[in-house]
Amino acid sequence: MTAETPDPPGGKIAHDASGAPSGSFADSAAIFVSEKIPESGLEERAALTSAELKKMSAYGITSLMDAFVARAEAEVWRRLYDTGKLPMRVRMAIYVASPSDDSDEAVARLITASKAGDVDSNVLRSGVVKVFADGLMEYPAQTAALLEPYLDKSGKPTEHSGGLYFDPERLAKLVQKLDAAGLTVHVHAIGDRAVRASLDAFASARAANGDRDNRHQIAHMQLVDPADFPRFKELGVLADFQLEWAKREPATEGPLEPYLGPERYRYLYPAGSLHQAGATIIGGSDWDISSYNPFRTFQTAVTRAGAKGQKPLNIEERIPLQTAIDAYTINAAYAMKQDATTGSLEVGKRADLVVLDRDILTVDPETIQDTKVLATYLDGRLVHSASPGKAGDDDEDEEPGKWWDEREMRMRDWLHRD
Repeated sequence: MTAETPDPPGGKIAHDASGAPSGSFADSAAIFVSEKIPESGLEERAALTSAELKKMSAYGITSLMDAFVARAEAEVWRRLYDTGKLPMRVRMAIYVASPSDDSDEAVARLITASKAGDVDSNVLRSGVVKVFADGLMEYPAQTAALLEPYLDKSGKPTEHSGGLYFDPERLAKLVQKLDAAGLTVHVHAIGDRAVRASLDAFASARAANGDRDNRHQIAHMQLVDPADFPRFKELGVLADFQLEWAKREPATEGPLEPYLGPERYRYLYPAGSLHQAGATIIGGSDWDISSYNPFRTFQTAVTRAGAKGQKPLNIEERIPLQTAIDAYTINAAYAMKQDATTGSLEVGKRADLVVLDRDILTVDPETIQDTKVLATYLDGRLVHSASPGKAGDDDEDEEPGKWWDEREMRMRDWLHRD
């Protein structure tokens, strides 16, 4: 890297005061580093992924969306499927490398990649594309796109407000074409300007194509302008939050609070406001940035704090526990277009379910994260058990006792009866 090396689309190379690269590469600029790392073989990558999926099953996860799929990721998912090592329903979001390219050729490539990912309608499929609207809001990166400039450490406005990773007009045309082709568009948008530009693109698609029930989504939404709260419901855009982040911690205080000011900081991760505005909230982890433990997320969603006794982050933005649970169950199934078969316990649906060690609706909300999954079922098949000697055993120190064996026997009888 030199002072003359240009920023790639959707990325930023940090420079020091002299103009020389400082060694920090944000967002897509990380490719300069990652391309130097020797790539593991397919079998190794598949084995590592398989091991992680077992851990996910232990947290009760039965479906996931991989929100960034290029060739390497698609190969792993297909390998796991072909070898019978995919104890999970997976939907692949095809990465859109150039969201300003609205050409028919670019759209055709995305459609082709999506169709190649439609392997099994019940287990492995695509139908989703992933767009990055902006980067990160935290100082010093500040690549997230804001409607108003960032502040400096003393609270005074700067001339920097971040930037979008696409041309808004061309993205709108791209989204129109993808929407017409029946694809779901999933957008990474951190700043309020990025969220607005994404909503504008979805609005243009709806104006051009009508409501095609493609269930478009915006993820993260660290900051949303209040004027845009009602637009989620109006446009049918799903609000994909990672609510384990919605707590006071070094990442949400020092690098953020002084650079936004109190008026904007008050709306950090505005799940409560969007819920009140009628938006459909879905939940995700953004793993491996943060834990995929849903019970930790449930606790943070309702307390807006990392642990008991901690000061909450914008407590008025908390959501009801049932809303948080819905975000990970029926709403998530809706987002994945599998709500007709999963997401709730109903006659005629597939038996994807979990057995917990407590009723999370009645315990102290500050203890929800301690919830243990005793068993996870996929299609009525046991894929994880906390009982020694059973599927997915990774908690041999636990001895659930006779009551567990009796409960499991009753569960098996219920699952397999006509």
